[in-house]
Order: sequence, then C-alpha cells, then structure tokens
Amino acid sequence: PADHIESMLGVAKILHAILPSVSLSSIVDMICREECNAFGYRDSSNEMFAYAMIPLASKFNHSCAPNIAKAPAGRKHVFTALRDLAPGEECYISYAPLDAPVKARQEHLSGFQFQCACSRCTSELAAEASDT
Repeated sequence: PADHIESMLGVAKILHAILPSVSLSSIVDMICREECNAFGYRDSSNEMFAYAMIPLASKFNHSCAPNIAKAPAGRKHVFTALRDLAPGEECYISYAPLDAPVKARQEHLSGFQFQCACSRCTSELAAEASDT
C-alpha cells in the first residue's frame, strides 16, 4: 500500500539523517530486504511482537503449493518438508494464507512486490477465467 511505502521512506530519511555516510538508496534497499525477508513472531492472540532476519530461511521462495511448512515454535521457526524432496529440488514456503482464494492470495502477495505465478495460482486463475 502507498501509505506503507511512504512510511518506510520516512524511516529511511530519518536513518539517513542519523547516518549521513550511508546513502539513502542503500538504506531504502536494506529496508526493502528486511520487509520482504523478515519472519514475524506472534503471541497467543496472534499479535505481532517481533520480526527477525533468519538468513537461511530467507532463501526460501514462495509458492501457493509449498513443499515446506513453516511454523513458529516459541522463539524459533520450524521448517518441515511436506513430502520427500529430490536432491537439488528448490524448497518453497507460502508467504500467503493457503486457505485463501486465489485473488486474496494475489492481493496479499502484492505487498511483497510480485505477482505469484505458481502452478496453483495459474490453474486457479485459468479455471476462474473459463467460468466467466
């Protein structure tokens, strides 16, 4: 959303004023990387209370048909294969709620600055188009 982008740009400008030796574009780049690669931690009422950068976990790409499940476990995230994986096979987690309809998932993923074209989205969008 535009208001979120403006807010993050405001944060970047403040950080640049504090750290003038770091370019504004570098600060914006760091904020964008954090926004797209951080994992959130929620309390029992589902309220977000922290974010963390987990370098190995940030290597996972997205699919609405993931082969890896992620689940918080206290101060950790646990990643579990959902099926046997072939050597060298890319591992995918979902960045969107899997029980949401395709258009809702696409809207959610727009915050990550990409449009999902995974096999699930492709087939569900094709099915919707053929129904009209």
